[in-house]
Amino acid sequence: MPPLGMASSAAKADTGLEMDMKEIADWQDASAIEWAMRVIAVDEVEQISHSGWAATYRLSGPDGVGYLKTVPYNQRSQLARFQAIANRLGDRVPRVLAIEPLSGWILTADHGGRDLDSSDEDDSEMLIVLREFAGIQAQVADSLDFLSGFDAVDTARTISDLLAFLDAARDASDDSQVDVGVAYFVGEADARRYSRLLGARSGLLENLVRESSALPVTLAHGDLQRWNASLRSDGRAVFMDWDEVSVGPAGMCLHGVLGGCATANVLLARMADSRPLGEAPVARRLEAYLTALVESGYAPRDVLLRALGGAMCVGQARFIASFGRYPGGGQREASARTLRNRLSDLLDLADWLASRHTDDALRYADDYEDGQEWVRARNLIQDQLARDSQDSALLERYGRLSVLIGDIAAAEEAYRDLASTSPADPAARVALARLALGRADVAEASFEVRKALEIDASCDSARQIRARVEMFSALEQAARSPDAIPRIALSESERESGHLEPDKQAMIARMFGEYGVVQIDGLFSAERIKRMEKSFLRQYCDYFEDVDYSDALKVGDKRYMLTMALDDDFGAEDFVSSPLVMPVIRQLLGDECILSAYTAVVSQPGSDDQPLHKDHSALFEEIGWPLEHPAFAAQVIVPLIPLDAVTGATRVIKGSQRVPLYETDSLPHQDPVVPLGSCLLIDYAVSHYGIGNRSERIRPILNLVYSRPWFRDCRNYHKQPPLRFSPEYLDAAPEQVRKLVNWWVLEKSAAVR
Repeated sequence: MPPLGMASSAAKADTGLEMDMKEIADWQDASAIEWAMRVIAVDEVEQISHSGWAATYRLSGPDGVGYLKTVPYNQRSQLARFQAIANRLGDRVPRVLAIEPLSGWILTADHGGRDLDSSDEDDSEMLIVLREFAGIQAQVADSLDFLSGFDAVDTARTISDLLAFLDAARDASDDSQVDVGVAYFVGEADARRYSRLLGARSGLLENLVRESSALPVTLAHGDLQRWNASLRSDGRAVFMDWDEVSVGPAGMCLHGVLGGCATANVLLARMADSRPLGEAPVARRLEAYLTALVESGYAPRDVLLRALGGAMCVGQARFIASFGRYPGGGQREASARTLRNRLSDLLDLADWLASRHTDDALRYADDYEDGQEWVRARNLIQDQLARDSQDSALLERYGRLSVLIGDIAAAEEAYRDLASTSPADPAARVALARLALGRADVAEASFEVRKALEIDASCDSARQIRARVEMFSALEQAARSPDAIPRIALSESERESGHLEPDKQAMIARMFGEYGVVQIDGLFSAERIKRMEKSFLRQYCDYFEDVDYSDALKVGDKRYMLTMALDDDFGAEDFVSSPLVMPVIRQLLGDECILSAYTAVVSQPGSDDQPLHKDHSALFEEIGWPLEHPAFAAQVIVPLIPLDAVTGATRVIKGSQRVPLYETDSLPHQDPVVPLGSCLLIDYAVSHYGIGNRSERIRPILNLVYSRPWFRDCRNYHKQPPLRFSPEYLDAAPEQVRKLVNWWVLEKSAAVR
């Protein structure tokens, strides 16, 4: 017989075997199948699973079904021990038909069971498995001769071995048998993070692990999962895949079926305090396993409640460190997800252990804050607040961390509690005023800052907030004038840092929602806009005549709209994806918003006024359809020369985004004067028109249209595309820009196909 894997036709011709040879993972597995066929008759081969650790095949033939498993070199020594397990446990494990330990192959008979039902709502099947496994562990716990044939877990080294895996280089080797480090899976940055955090908390975990020494050693499966157990027709469980078998305290195998060990440790503490556990599956499973151990005589309940949590931590830490023996191949991405979940669970466990002692909790909260791990820091503070809800220092810290997380409702609740518990301290009122400004509630901010100054008239932070409250109050008052629009100036520091102050962002968004138009002054430097005007006049001078163009839309007398080509000047990241504008745009249009069009409107000298219009028809044109829906698109108008009564302002009718076009001509209008470096942010549904250019200069304005990802302008782009790109622009474009414009690339590509 030729070796399987050389050719599927030869295999079928010579053996009659029906299988797709592409399903055989590699030459080694093909040789293993050939070996198995010398033991049992095989008509069909089905690959059940394959990973970097092992492959399993279902072999069917005239005499029944067998299962072939192949494991890598570093697990082959375990296969010989499977025979000892089979001899001891009998029908609780599959019958061994043959073993080739030097090659890493094992062939077992069909176990006669069925897979556990993943839709088992009451978890009854998994509870059977756990009770029976606990019974097996209790049964063999006093069989020292049997257990001596397996590797004993050194629980004292568990955490140090875990840290060695976290610290190891991607392909390191040391006395802990680490062949690769966690960075091989999760990357260097995450590896350093987990190493630092768990290293700093290793004492907590080691103290917990030390408790597991109170339990008798027994047989540990190593990978007890739903898919490694079956139920036979008589209701008894069969356990497969003992590749990771070892000897250690009961509970080491639980992390797989309990989704980690953090929650289970919390539940054990509740059991010890006779508190209710709830009806979650993890609680039912833990109680079933623990009760079975007690009833089987493995250990008293009080000992298990004290020591089982440490045993679970041992099992999970060993499971994580075992990835260091990864032999290569597939499943690397899936392994990374598993490792992140389990390592995060160990951090959760360490946090819970720390939370039981105030000094530990505060120390580790400090450590998290130093690493900007705001959520974990707040969780530790929250646990302490549960013990003392009136502690002013904890309330202030919880409020501050909530702000950093973005949980403003929790922050306000904390600061209101702080204002109540510490009425002589103005800090809580100042914080509440700042939060009110952060949601553009000027009236509420004014109230809170007044309260703060009543407590301490010399409070500098309260005075600073009062100055901003007064600034925004003046802005609101000016915006209410019939002939003015909201106008907000950015500071030089904001422009230099590229960071928009949160209260300004909130105010711009609120004013836009109310009026449909906001002028943002100082967005760009005047020098930059002058350079852009020169570049525009040079690149687009062919569009300065009053003639018909095949690729530019006439939008009024001596007025044309042309599509800009994104390049180094007009497609710069800080222009089309300005960090001072995009936070507002995303707040208004959602995080998935796009740059749906980028044009320039050229108004030639002597042009007349445009007619009043909206840039797009209503989303829904049915009579009586309300116009109260959120904005679907907004345009950022950046003039390349100042807009005034001579060059021609863009006349707007504020609030008209909620009014049909035919009703807006009787409303008051506004003619904003826009200096160089400023922009107009206008709702796509606002009624407006360009006033004629009465100067001697070409008046170009850039118009960047941002929209929700589903919106397409079906009105204005029948002569030209909404976007253009200079050669090689997209290849070098930053990721933030690509996210805004890639929709057009994809749609053009789809149209061609």
